[in-house]
Amino acid sequence: MRIGLDLDNTLVRYDEVFHREAAARGLIPADLPPVKERVRDFLRAAGREADWTELQGWAYGPGMETARPFPGAGEFLAACRARGAQVRVISHRTRRALRGPGHDLHAAARGWLEKSGWLGPGGALDAGHVFLEETKAAKLDRIREQACTHFVDDLPEFLAEPDFPPGVERLLFDPAGARAGENLPRVGSWEEARRRLLDESVPSPKGRDLEATARRLAEASGLTGPFRCDAVAGAANNRVFRLRGEGWDALLKAYYRRPDDPRDRLGAEAAFSRFAWERGLRALPRPLAVDPAAGAALYAWVEGRRLEPGEADAGRVREALEFFQALNRHRAAAREAGLPDASEACFTLAAHAAAVRRRVEALAAAAEPEAADFARTALAPALARAEKRLRAASARGDAPLPAARRVLSPSDFGFHNALLGADGRLRFLDFEYAGWDDPAKTVCDFFLQPAVPAPAGSRAEFARGVGEAVGDPDGVAARAAALAPLYRVKWACIALNDFLPAGRARRRFALGEEALAGRRAGRLAAARRLLAAAAEDESA
Repeated sequence: MRIGLDLDNTLVRYDEVFHREAAARGLIPADLPPVKERVRDFLRAAGREADWTELQGWAYGPGMETARPFPGAGEFLAACRARGAQVRVISHRTRRALRGPGHDLHAAARGWLEKSGWLGPGGALDAGHVFLEETKAAKLDRIREQACTHFVDDLPEFLAEPDFPPGVERLLFDPAGARAGENLPRVGSWEEARRRLLDESVPSPKGRDLEATARRLAEASGLTGPFRCDAVAGAANNRVFRLRGEGWDALLKAYYRRPDDPRDRLGAEAAFSRFAWERGLRALPRPLAVDPAAGAALYAWVEGRRLEPGEADAGRVREALEFFQALNRHRAAAREAGLPDASEACFTLAAHAAAVRRRVEALAAAAEPEAADFARTALAPALARAEKRLRAASARGDAPLPAARRVLSPSDFGFHNALLGADGRLRFLDFEYAGWDDPAKTVCDFFLQPAVPAPAGSRAEFARGVGEAVGDPDGVAARAAALAPLYRVKWACIALNDFLPAGRARRRFALGEEALAGRRAGRLAAARRLLAAAAEDESA
């Protein structure tokens, strides 16, 4: 393995450097957030591109002396050396500043690497393995010449270059979570890079680390002063806490992270929530701040309670549909923003069937005899019947659902992920799997999740309403009806996630071992109930 690393804004963090110098020069107001991109955008909007160029020359020259590495970067380099993974630093920077004093930018970069202790005797980098290229083309050639197997960079446009060497695994470094929609593999921190590239597990924050993370996120959100941090019960996949300060409350979410589960739950939820909030949707918690390195995010606290089953009536279904339709009025903007596909997105009937089949096969191979036997004797036959129905539905072909017929789905959308607010309106939660998906899948999941069931009598109205978002109300309703037996099997499989290693690890992370044991006792009974309900769809 030979890992290529960009330098500027990937290993080296410049936010405070740019902000401090720009403020000292009187170029920006002192209260502008200390983020490099905010400084750049402010100057460009003011027509001061020349000042920005000169500021860059200073920051990448003498100002680099005060720059800090991104958290975890040094540990990543040390782990590479310990594991025998070769590292090459390959950066695009001109030798001299383009405007103002002719600072030697190459000398500044090497000086910074030496000062950091990374370069030189005993360091994690060899002097001959640092390459500072004056053009983007030369940087691409160097990646090719050094035979990198992986390359980490903060610029998606560079990683998407048509001439980028084929066969190199590209990773977008995005610590602010601002580019979660990019169609590229992404890491939000150097700890995450260690897990992904070196298969090293880095724990989520707890104890003092959790308190420090909570404080950083609160301060970044303008929430100051002392606060309490209380665990919130009910989360099955992540750890959730309520921060209580003087005059403010917030929700801290510590996301489950594991090397064998590559899904970026934090990135997906943060990107979706930010997109929806910025477009005026208010039926969800306001996103406040993210810390990808710690695997945590802060949201505005929503005062409310879970719905009782009898409260999930036709009026509440319409309220959920209003949220979905409001979200999908911005589908064009979501494409421009690059929001990704949903987790386990399916765009053909065959893909839907394959996704559920994988779940059944995993349970059939489980070490737990009860779950494995149930999968073989009950789930597999139900799956076979559902697939037979799908084959009849796709007799005229199964072309992929075109982009114009895909929806922006909250994913795992239903009353089980909703709170009834103090104002009598619903707030929808948990968008860790959100993204582009088949509208029929949204319909099936909304009505088939068993925790807080939606009234079956509203299914037709809801399906047509979802279909209206893509101009195909009848087609979506028919497709959802064909998929319903399959998704009954899927939800029966989900009920048994505690019997699988990955699901067991998530529950243990969120709930603890004692609570996990209590949950598993009723999981098989729940799966049996769901399969019994599947017979209704098969006879419909």
